[in-house]
Amino acid sequence: MKPLEEELKSVKSAGSPPPGLHDSIVSAVRAATETRAPRAASGLPRWFWVAGAAALILFAAWMMRVMPVATRGPAPSLAAAEPALTAAHKLAREVPAAMMSPMTEELAAVDRDVRKAVEHLMASVP
Repeated sequence: MKPLEEELKSVKSAGSPPPGLHDSIVSAVRAATETRAPRAASGLPRWFWVAGAAALILFAAWMMRVMPVATRGPAPSLAAAEPALTAAHKLAREVPAAMMSPMTEELAAVDRDVRKAVEHLMASVP
Protein backbone atom coordinates (compact mmCIF):
# COMPACT_ATOMS: atom_id res chain seq x y z
CA MET A 1 0.00 0.00 0.00
CA LYS A 2 2.87 2.38 0.79
CA PRO A 3 4.50 2.12 -2.68
CA LEU A 4 1.21 2.92 -4.37
CA GLU A 5 0.59 5.87 -2.08
CA GLU A 6 4.10 7.22 -2.68
CA GLU A 7 3.72 6.81 -6.44
CA LEU A 8 0.40 8.64 -6.45
CA LYS A 9 1.86 11.48 -4.42
CA SER A 10 4.85 11.78 -6.74
CA VAL A 11 2.74 12.16 -9.89
CA LYS A 12 2.03 15.80 -10.57
CA SER A 13 -1.51 16.78 -11.41
CA ALA A 14 -2.31 17.72 -14.99
CA GLY A 15 -3.48 21.12 -13.83
CA SER A 16 -6.70 22.56 -12.57
CA PRO A 17 -10.01 21.34 -13.95
CA PRO A 18 -11.70 23.32 -16.70
CA PRO A 19 -13.53 26.40 -15.37
CA GLY A 20 -17.03 25.30 -16.43
CA LEU A 21 -16.83 21.71 -15.14
CA HIS A 22 -18.61 22.34 -11.83
CA ASP A 23 -21.44 24.28 -13.46
CA SER A 24 -21.99 21.63 -16.12
CA ILE A 25 -22.19 18.86 -13.48
CA VAL A 26 -24.70 20.83 -11.36
CA SER A 27 -26.86 21.63 -14.37
CA ALA A 28 -26.85 17.97 -15.48
CA VAL A 29 -27.97 16.85 -12.01
CA ARG A 30 -30.76 19.45 -11.93
CA ALA A 31 -31.94 18.47 -15.39
CA ALA A 32 -32.04 14.78 -14.38
CA THR A 33 -34.19 15.51 -11.32
CA GLU A 34 -36.59 17.77 -13.26
CA THR A 35 -37.21 15.29 -16.08
CA ARG A 36 -38.18 12.49 -13.74
CA ALA A 37 -41.55 11.03 -14.74
CA PRO A 38 -44.44 11.64 -12.34
CA ARG A 39 -45.44 8.69 -10.19
CA ALA A 40 -47.95 6.47 -11.92
CA ALA A 41 -51.32 6.26 -10.21
CA SER A 42 -52.28 2.87 -8.86
CA GLY A 43 -54.89 0.85 -10.72
CA LEU A 44 -57.39 1.07 -7.89
CA PRO A 45 -58.52 4.34 -6.34
CA ARG A 46 -57.53 4.95 -2.75
CA TRP A 47 -61.12 4.98 -1.55
CA PHE A 48 -61.52 1.40 -2.76
CA TRP A 49 -59.41 0.11 0.15
CA VAL A 50 -61.38 2.19 2.66
CA ALA A 51 -64.67 0.93 1.25
CA GLY A 52 -63.43 -2.67 1.41
CA ALA A 53 -62.39 -2.32 5.06
CA ALA A 54 -65.72 -0.74 5.97
CA ALA A 55 -67.61 -3.54 4.20
CA LEU A 56 -65.58 -6.14 6.06
CA ILE A 57 -66.32 -4.51 9.42
CA LEU A 58 -70.04 -4.31 8.60
CA PHE A 59 -70.07 -7.97 7.54
CA ALA A 60 -68.38 -9.04 10.77
CA ALA A 61 -70.88 -7.05 12.84
CA TRP A 62 -73.79 -8.59 10.93
CA MET A 63 -72.39 -12.12 11.39
CA MET A 64 -72.03 -11.56 15.12
CA ARG A 65 -75.63 -10.42 15.32
CA VAL A 66 -77.06 -13.22 13.17
CA MET A 67 -75.06 -16.17 14.55
CA PRO A 68 -76.65 -17.68 17.66
CA VAL A 69 -74.63 -17.42 20.83
CA ALA A 70 -73.68 -20.83 22.16
CA THR A 71 -75.32 -21.50 25.48
CA ARG A 72 -73.08 -22.71 28.21
CA GLY A 73 -73.96 -25.40 30.66
CA PRO A 74 -73.15 -25.38 34.35
CA ALA A 75 -69.49 -25.12 35.21
CA PRO A 76 -67.87 -28.46 36.04
CA SER A 77 -66.92 -28.95 39.65
CA LEU A 78 -63.35 -29.28 40.85
CA ALA A 79 -64.04 -32.86 41.92
CA ALA A 80 -63.41 -33.94 38.33
CA ALA A 81 -59.93 -32.41 38.46
CA GLU A 82 -58.99 -33.94 41.82
CA PRO A 83 -57.28 -37.09 40.44
CA ALA A 84 -55.09 -35.01 38.15
CA LEU A 85 -54.20 -32.60 40.94
CA THR A 86 -53.26 -35.38 43.35
CA ALA A 87 -51.14 -37.11 40.68
CA ALA A 88 -49.32 -33.86 39.96
CA HIS A 89 -48.70 -33.32 43.68
CA LYS A 90 -47.37 -36.86 44.03
CA LEU A 91 -45.04 -36.39 41.04
CA ALA A 92 -43.78 -33.11 42.43
CA ARG A 93 -42.75 -34.87 45.64
CA GLU A 94 -41.27 -38.08 44.16
CA VAL A 95 -39.57 -37.09 40.90
CA PRO A 96 -36.78 -34.89 42.31
CA ALA A 97 -35.63 -37.64 44.68
CA ALA A 98 -35.78 -40.25 41.92
CA MET A 99 -33.81 -38.03 39.54
CA MET A 100 -31.09 -37.17 42.06
CA SER A 101 -30.60 -40.62 43.65
CA PRO A 102 -28.08 -41.84 41.02
CA MET A 103 -26.05 -38.65 41.46
CA THR A 104 -26.17 -39.01 45.23
CA GLU A 105 -24.96 -42.61 45.00
CA GLU A 106 -22.14 -41.63 42.62
CA LEU A 107 -21.06 -38.78 44.89
CA ALA A 108 -20.96 -41.17 47.87
CA ALA A 109 -18.81 -43.61 45.85
CA VAL A 110 -16.38 -40.85 44.84
CA ASP A 111 -16.15 -39.69 48.44
CA ARG A 112 -15.45 -43.26 49.59
CA ASP A 113 -12.71 -43.68 46.94
CA VAL A 114 -11.04 -40.40 47.91
CA ARG A 115 -11.06 -41.36 51.60
CA LYS A 116 -9.49 -44.76 50.82
CA ALA A 117 -6.83 -43.12 48.62
CA VAL A 118 -5.96 -40.69 51.41
CA GLU A 119 -5.79 -43.54 53.93
CA HIS A 120 -3.48 -45.51 51.59
CA LEU A 121 -1.19 -42.51 51.08
CA MET A 122 -1.10 -41.78 54.79
CA ALA A 123 -0.22 -45.42 55.53
CA SER A 124 2.59 -45.46 52.96
CA VAL A 125 4.24 -42.25 54.22
CA PRO A 126 6.90 -43.08 56.85
